[in-house]
Amino acid sequence: MPLLLLSQTDYNIISINPETLGRGVEVIPGILYYYLLLYFVIFHGYGLYLLIKKYRNSVGIKKLQILYIIIGISLTLIWGVSTNLILILLNFSSYAFLGSISALFFLGFTTYAIVKYRLLDIRVIIRRSAVFAVLVALITSIYSLLAYVISMFFQGIIGTQSIVLNGVITAVLVAVGFEPLKQWLSRVTDKFLFKAEYNAQEVLAEFSDKLTTSLDLHKINKFIVRRLDKVFKPNFVSVFLLDEDKKKYFRAAVKGQPIKRTATIDPKIFDKVFAYLKSIDQEKEIIVRDEMIKINEQLNNPVLKILVTQFEAHGINLAVPMYLREKLVGILFFGDKKSGDVYSQEDLKVLEIIASQSATAIENSSLYKEVIDLNKNLKKRVSAQTKDIVKKNKKLEQLLLVKSEFLDIASHQLRTPVSVINGILDMFRSGTMDKLPKAKQMEFIGNAFTKGKKLNAVINDILDASDLDEKELDLSGNLTKLNFSELLVNVIEYSKMEAKDKQIGINTDILKDIMVKGDTKYLEQAIGNLIDNAIKYTSATKNIEISLNSQNGKAILKIKDNGIGIPKNEQKKIFQKFSRASNAKEMHTDGSGLGLFIVKKVIDAHPGANVWFESKLGHGTTFFIELKTI
Repeated sequence: MPLLLLSQTDYNIISINPETLGRGVEVIPGILYYYLLLYFVIFHGYGLYLLIKKYRNSVGIKKLQILYIIIGISLTLIWGVSTNLILILLNFSSYAFLGSISALFFLGFTTYAIVKYRLLDIRVIIRRSAVFAVLVALITSIYSLLAYVISMFFQGIIGTQSIVLNGVITAVLVAVGFEPLKQWLSRVTDKFLFKAEYNAQEVLAEFSDKLTTSLDLHKINKFIVRRLDKVFKPNFVSVFLLDEDKKKYFRAAVKGQPIKRTATIDPKIFDKVFAYLKSIDQEKEIIVRDEMIKINEQLNNPVLKILVTQFEAHGINLAVPMYLREKLVGILFFGDKKSGDVYSQEDLKVLEIIASQSATAIENSSLYKEVIDLNKNLKKRVSAQTKDIVKKNKKLEQLLLVKSEFLDIASHQLRTPVSVINGILDMFRSGTMDKLPKAKQMEFIGNAFTKGKKLNAVINDILDASDLDEKELDLSGNLTKLNFSELLVNVIEYSKMEAKDKQIGINTDILKDIMVKGDTKYLEQAIGNLIDNAIKYTSATKNIEISLNSQNGKAILKIKDNGIGIPKNEQKKIFQKFSRASNAKEMHTDGSGLGLFIVKKVIDAHPGANVWFESKLGHGTTFFIELKTI
């Protein structure tokens, strides 16, 4: 049917009569002429319908390209059909050329779309077509010259021209050398005439290879900007990545010099922009500054206006979003091309693929970094846990040692006096004590009393040490203003009887009315323990030196004995619980090893206080207590 309608038969046009009635050319339509016109309308109408459908599903520059093609075809169709119908019905066939003018609408709007909206990338097509024509002419000239040289060569040999021989040799040379010559000339022209051009497949293959073989985010970003700069030659290219913790886009790499440098970008503007672009199904499309300007001329959207303002301020031509599925991991920004050319459709398609590859590589790199960081943190945690276990193990060993020492002390310091007391009581129960002289009875009773006092002292030390060891001693609520001089005198007075029994003298040099802030009960206990030790380890007939003075806002108490001293290698642990010097154990088997532990705890509980000692084996020990005066 279409062939019948388009064929030259009397069914379409019966005759064309010139100068009929002086009205020029008269066209007499046939029976199918109007069907032909209807077919023409239906055929182009359906094409127009497809374009409108495509227009509705398109966005950005593609939508504008299709729009102007639709306008051109519509005007061409309306003008051409209406003009032909009117002229034929009115018998003005001599003016039928007016219908042909309709083609100018299509040509005009298509040209506008080509120039303004990069339809067909016409600049590249024209340049390459011109160069291809030059190449064809050049190759033709080369082979024509070659054929002439061959003809002259064989004419000189055989004395006559041979068309067949010339043709065969030339054909062989063409078959063998045409393709290499063509490729060489293409490379030369590309190098000098198309410096901004590139092989898309090679570029994509290079990106694919590099981005899939590297997990170093810094190297990936550097490669992206350097390679894109070399391929597209923009004024600058930069990559911004989203820092999810800080909620900002930070500049990961840049090549070239933007008009205005920016280290970070607040994502709020992009959130608004991409939210709007998503509403028109364009959030994953490349944002072209010129297109946004033209689109906003129609929409007058404030969000797009802000975007365009920012683009112009920074000299940005393209913004290429890097999406990984629905996640925007970064954005590539491009300045204008140095050559002044626009970014072609091929450029945009290549950049879309590169952006997708880059997003995957960046995400893989981030995941790899997270694994590395997790591994480092895991190692640190394992190391910390190991150290904690070792520390707890050492603490447990210390506790076991303390337990062992406690059991040793308990077995001796508790069991011995209890055994003595039980023995004396058994003598009373059996009546043996009644048979002894009165003086001897009193001696046994005094011994039992002394053992009972020592037992009581050991038990008190154990209870006090246990209470102090459970938690840090806090005396902040019990500290009061007290006369340290009077407190010291009272403690010395209480110890004089024991010193007298051992024939030990106590020499004192006590400055009066030294006031400190402290806890009376605990200070008396601590000082009493030091004086008791001094009496215990000082030999008979020797003296103990006790002095108290004030210096630089400090009350300094000094208690010096003339005893056995402490071995140097044992001095570090002398304030530890259950710790006793080896020579002290030999001299006095009784002793809890808790006295100095209690002293240290009490003095450390007073703000600004300190306790220390100086000792030399065989030459005695001097203990110092320092308290802040008020």
